[in-house]
Amino acid sequence: MKLKYLCLALALAPFGCEKPQAPIEKPQAPIKEVVAATRPPDIPTLEEQVQCEKYARAFYKEVDYNNADYSSHYNTGMKKCFVAIHSSQWNSGMLWTTNQLYDAVERRIYGSYMWHNDAVKKYWEVEPVECYVKTSGEKKFCKSDYEFEQLASEYMDVSF
Repeated sequence: MKLKYLCLALALAPFGCEKPQAPIEKPQAPIKEVVAATRPPDIPTLEEQVQCEKYARAFYKEVDYNNADYSSHYNTGMKKCFVAIHSSQWNSGMLWTTNQLYDAVERRIYGSYMWHNDAVKKYWEVEPVECYVKTSGEKKFCKSDYEFEQLASEYMDVSF
């Protein structure tokens, strides 16, 4: 019987030999300040994103594109809210694709891509009707949706 208690004591010994842990301290700064201090500067805050989405939605409803969708992005470096509007629709037997980039607050256009198919050519052989993005105050022209996305990525962190 003594051997049984000795074995039990030896088995439980490691669990009672640990040093007591220090109590968990409450953070000195409010959580918002801690998050803001550790957030990289190029990532918008939740408040900036929510406010930008409101501006983008209001702008999108104003322009009233048919068969379109939109996305918003707050650019922290520029301190601007951008909205990208994408639409595809059939018109007179042609498929039209448009991508527009706007400042959602100032309502200024920063870029435009318009393309339609051709009855004879393959889609990759057809250059866009319009393709440009304003970068550093100057219009940069493009020849494909890929080039448009590359130029627009200066403003938006999103694909069309």
